[in-house]
Amino acid sequence: MQYNSIYHYGYNQGCDSALAKRGVADQEYEKAQTLDGSDTRFNDGWEDGNNGCSSGSIKTIYGVATSKLGL
Repeated sequence: MQYNSIYHYGYNQGCDSALAKRGVADQEYEKAQTLDGSDTRFNDGWEDGNNGCSSGSIKTIYGVATSKLGL
């Protein structure tokens, strides 16, 4: 399995942002401005994390079905 740390970083920020939107305590909306729109997989990870955690529950990267992971 290939590991892409920029993707994972984006996923974690996207998940935190979704949780914050749902009012989960101690969570903040985050999206690294430097990486947003960059030529990396950060945005793919952020979108997947945001979608995966949009129910208000934490979903690990391996518990979310996505076409972008390549797993």
